[in-house]
Amino acid sequence: MRTAEGTQAGLSNQEYRKEAITTPEKAQSRIFRMRWWTLVVVSVTVLLATIDETILNVAIPSLQRDLGASASSLQWMVNSYM
Repeated sequence: MRTAEGTQAGLSNQEYRKEAITTPEKAQSRIFRMRWWTLVVVSVTVLLATIDETILNVAIPSLQRDLGASASSLQWMVNSYM
């Protein structure tokens, strides 16, 4: 069974089937690459959350001064943001 891509590329049925079959090595390689991409995505997410938290902690004195917030109000602000 050929798809439009296989027909347009000029592949015969046998050539197309040969390309479609993945070997265990290719599958393992793909899984290995996906693990690294997952690690990168999770690491960037954690980094951004840490930066956001740092920015909020730096802004706490300004928030307290400008809004006249008490310590418990600041705790609510930090908890709701995080």
